[in-house]
Amino acid sequence: MEAPYNTAQEIFSSYLEKQNQKDKCSIQYLPKNNIVHGKDWNLGAPPTFSRFCGKSGAKLAFTFEVPYFGHRQEPYMPQELREFGNSFAKALIGYYNDTNN
Repeated sequence: MEAPYNTAQEIFSSYLEKQNQKDKCSIQYLPKNNIVHGKDWNLGAPPTFSRFCGKSGAKLAFTFEVPYFGHRQEPYMPQELREFGNSFAKALIGYYNDTNN
C-alpha cells in the first residue's frame, strides 16, 4: 500500500534534484536513492513521523538523512553540508510556491 506522501515526495524530489544540479552542490542528490514509505525496510510500523504529520494536516512529510561515511574517501565538511542545506531550502520554497498557487 502506498503511503499518502509518496507522490508529494516524488514531486519534491524532482525540485531538489534540479536545484542541487543548478547549485552544483558537492553533495549530489539522486531521487533513485530514496526509500519511500512502504518499500524495502521502510515499512513504518506505528507510530511514525508521517502519521504524526498527517494528523497535524501536513501535505508533505519526510525525514532526510545525509551519509557521512562510505561514500568517498573523506567525510563531508561543514561548508558542503551548508551548501546542500541552502539548495534544499531553495527547493522547498520552489515546491511550496508552485504547489500552493
